[in-house]
Amino acid sequence: MKLALEEINERCDLLPGYRLVVDYANSACSSIPATYHLIIQTNPSQPIKLMILGPACSGAVQLMGEVAQKFMHIPQVAYTASSSLFGIDKKSYPRFYRMVPVTEQLADGYIGLVKKLNWKRVAVVSYDSEELYQNVGLRTAELLTNKRVLAHLSLTDDPSRIVSALKELNARIIIAWIPHSVAIRFWCEVIKENLAGPEFVWFFPGWYRANWWAAVDGIDCTAEEMRKALEHSVGALGHSVLDNDLSRVLVSKKNVSQFKQDLDAKIAQGTVKTDIFLNYGFVYDAAWTIALALNSSISILKKKGLGRLEDFTYERVDISDVFTKAIQKTTFQGISGRVLFQKNGNRINPLIGIIQYRDGVAVPVTVYDPSSNSFINLPGKSIKWRGGYVPKDAPSPELQKDSMFEIIIVVVVTSLGILSTIYFLIFNIYYRNNLIVKRSSYRLNTIILIGVLVGFVGTLLHVIQLDYSMSGTSAALVCNIRNWMTEIAFVVCFSTLAVKIWRLYKVFFNKNLAERKYLEDRHLMPMIAGLVLPTVLVLIIQAVTFPITLHSYAEINEDNLAQERIFYTCRGKHYLIFSVILFIGGVILGLVSLVLAFETKKHLPTDKKYAKYHESAVINLTTMLAILLSSICDAVVLLFQLNNIRTGILLIITLSECLWLYPVSYLLFAPKASTLHAPAYTK
Repeated sequence: MKLALEEINERCDLLPGYRLVVDYANSACSSIPATYHLIIQTNPSQPIKLMILGPACSGAVQLMGEVAQKFMHIPQVAYTASSSLFGIDKKSYPRFYRMVPVTEQLADGYIGLVKKLNWKRVAVVSYDSEELYQNVGLRTAELLTNKRVLAHLSLTDDPSRIVSALKELNARIIIAWIPHSVAIRFWCEVIKENLAGPEFVWFFPGWYRANWWAAVDGIDCTAEEMRKALEHSVGALGHSVLDNDLSRVLVSKKNVSQFKQDLDAKIAQGTVKTDIFLNYGFVYDAAWTIALALNSSISILKKKGLGRLEDFTYERVDISDVFTKAIQKTTFQGISGRVLFQKNGNRINPLIGIIQYRDGVAVPVTVYDPSSNSFINLPGKSIKWRGGYVPKDAPSPELQKDSMFEIIIVVVVTSLGILSTIYFLIFNIYYRNNLIVKRSSYRLNTIILIGVLVGFVGTLLHVIQLDYSMSGTSAALVCNIRNWMTEIAFVVCFSTLAVKIWRLYKVFFNKNLAERKYLEDRHLMPMIAGLVLPTVLVLIIQAVTFPITLHSYAEINEDNLAQERIFYTCRGKHYLIFSVILFIGGVILGLVSLVLAFETKKHLPTDKKYAKYHESAVINLTTMLAILLSSICDAVVLLFQLNNIRTGILLIITLSECLWLYPVSYLLFAPKASTLHAPAYTK
């Protein structure tokens, strides 16, 4: 202020015949002291005040500014009062102008940085209990557009809820418009949830007081934890000293270099003080705004016959209007950049200073120029990031594939199963006329072996690594083929075995030998088809209405938070419902078959000539138990899929299938193969 007054009063061409004098008063950033000093300064015993410079705080302006402008007709030029209220409510503040950007304009600096760094997933948090923070939060979300806004969350009194939501969203770039009193508790919650590492970028309002993070009374974090976590977080505030071009000539006809030399000399002498946020640039430009406006008013007043500057009184609205319009038209090259005003008193395209916290201190690092949508480099300063790289708006995706160890096991196990099943199938067809094979219903056995073969192939298809590098049609086709193969194989084998058990049960449950009737294979085929049909219908309905497609899900790598594991799985809408229906159907069929097998074993005669039937009944019981055990594994697989648990699922799927595929093939056909060495014969 003193430097500006000296320069103004030294100019012969500026305010000729006048000296610009300032009477100081401390508003204490509050409306009551500010209004009190207004009353004292405008007392009839005091010199008439032509204009008001300041105060710094929006809260101090509200009552005092309305009284001064609306009732006393005194124009006001504030340097750091940033509330949007004064630009909107022109009935209450008709003569208000400011040097600093409106709070909502600070969002432009953040948006500019977001776009420059190509961040496309940004979360916005605003404190809706205070209108200022709510408005700037809404403006930020609007400027980002839906393509960039990950979420706009409203913070009230429970920061843990918002922090948990941010963690679930996997937000990495977060713009927080919250007062510093709330920010302390909020930041502690962020630290607890590990959301403040080098992988995250936090934006806070740039007007927080120095060392705000150290006020840790009543929270569970230490000042050191708060300081370290805050490192390289970003803030925005009006930039009041544009010194990137030292040769730029100012309104005082000095260049920036000369201005800084004069200022440093006066600071060294102790005659000038500056605040830590460099607001002196706004004060300097505000003083020049008043001086230039009063200077231009001299000729206008004379031309209109309204008198001289000293003719102004608090009742002279006509002179006040001249002052107000003169401010509106004032434009010059200030230390804070080009100064010019909108009709509502807000500054046009004010520069936005971007700060970063370094060791707990807010340091200016760059300047955003809204007029050119570009950043101005400051001498010897730049944005720095922990780790030496620009944080990403999302963790780096890493496709997670099944381990080679698991794939080898699955390939070996299923290949052995396929080869053995092919052998048993050839054996069954080749020896179809052999009494041993013929007596065990080789046609039904062929159906069972084909089902087992399909089951092994369906299991082997799970080793195919599905991802979006495949076309959507190809991936969906693989998903549906292996689902159909495993389900159809299971129900075909299960149904055929169940029918064979039922036939044996019908024969021996009847105690009257004369009434016992043996059912031919052709009589059992419709029963098998009837048992298979419900599963086929469920699969068709699923394929038509809610087809299975390729889906992805992500998990954060806890060992490296900058990395995100991407998993792919086959899933469809209402997948759980269809899976449960098929699972319950299989379990019911298995339990009924198990009961029939047990009852058949119980009712078999004890004569030696029925020994082969006893052996068959034991095999049936064992097979059914293996199939039911496989159903339990199926349930585990379903739980793993629903909870997106990928680790080991390929082995569990293989175990689930092999638990019934191997027993069915080996228990039914291995004994026959081992006993048959004679040539086939017909009987």
